[in-house]
Amino acid sequence: MRISHYQGDSVGNKVATAGHRKTGFVQGCAALWSKLGRMALVSAAVLLHLTIACPASAQTLTIVSDPYPPLGYVKDGEIVGFTVDLIKLLQQRTGIEGKFVMYPWARAYEMAQKEKDILIYQLTYTEERARLFQLVGPIYHATDSLWKLKARKDVVVRNLSDAKQYRVGTVRDYFTHKYLLENGFQEGKNLDAVHDDDMNVQKLASGRIDLMFLDELVFNYRVKELGYKRDDFDNAFPVVSHDEYLAFSRPTSADVVSRFAKALLVMKKDGSYNSILRKYGIHAPEGKAD
Repeated sequence: MRISHYQGDSVGNKVATAGHRKTGFVQGCAALWSKLGRMALVSAAVLLHLTIACPASAQTLTIVSDPYPPLGYVKDGEIVGFTVDLIKLLQQRTGIEGKFVMYPWARAYEMAQKEKDILIYQLTYTEERARLFQLVGPIYHATDSLWKLKARKDVVVRNLSDAKQYRVGTVRDYFTHKYLLENGFQEGKNLDAVHDDDMNVQKLASGRIDLMFLDELVFNYRVKELGYKRDDFDNAFPVVSHDEYLAFSRPTSADVVSRFAKALLVMKKDGSYNSILRKYGIHAPEGKAD
């Protein structure tokens, strides 16, 4: 409240002088608050810019695969396995969150080709997949073989061409499926592609297919889980050995992929990677593990 209109005596003049000082003080405070407000707006804008420019810290991945024990599968309602353990430790070390979801392989593979922030596990390296995805690894070494019933003495395979006279089971869009197609096998003639390996093991055991094409580690696990005896089956012919990778969809941030790759290298050096391999009895990638 200004009272500078009092002019009658010295007291009034003193009061008026005090009023001017008070007014100056109020105006100064207002200017200060205005300046602080502008600073706050600038700070908020900078913070917003940093939040937009650095999304990796809040990155959430969708981590997909099909049941492929013991690498990734559902047990007691929880997704577990070698690759799952590996990815979870990589998440801890990178600070990148993610949710695990199981799909049929064909759907998971399609998602990883089209959507952002998808991590699919595990993929066999091919030149085509190196173009389609951002690969991190290798994470383990696999040997895909043709399997038969031991009692089927009529099924003799000395090379891949021999297998063309039989009906061979595999999973659609697996590396093994594409490999057989590229080597002259035909669906409906000598190639039977289904949506999971449990179906192939059951069809092999019942004689509905003559051979199935699968990684030895996974074949042994599936036979046991389905209640069959491993001794009732033979490895008819080891076809191809290869390394397996984690694969990120192309639209996923390159920074996220780089952080996973660097964390995996550290894990291979500090022994934590080998500990997970030993836990599941899995072969290390050739020449890659310490």
